Amino acid sequence: MQHIEALLQSLFIMSSMVEARDTYTGGHLWRVGQFSRLLAGAAGLSRQEVARISITGLIGNKLWY
Repeated sequence: MQHIEALLQSLFIMSSMVEARDTYTGGHLWRVGQFSRLLAGAAGLSRQEVARISITGLIGNKLWY
């Protein structure tokens, strides 16, 4: 479980670094991750699926740029 926490921390730090260089959209990745989490939870997905979708929302958005 400790390795998962370290991975999540690393992903969060990387997404924060991406947002830090773009002040216009600051906080966007966090909001996308939170909104993704809420939608997945409302759709009745499992906790594991909700977590996976939340992480993808957090980092996946900037991967397309």
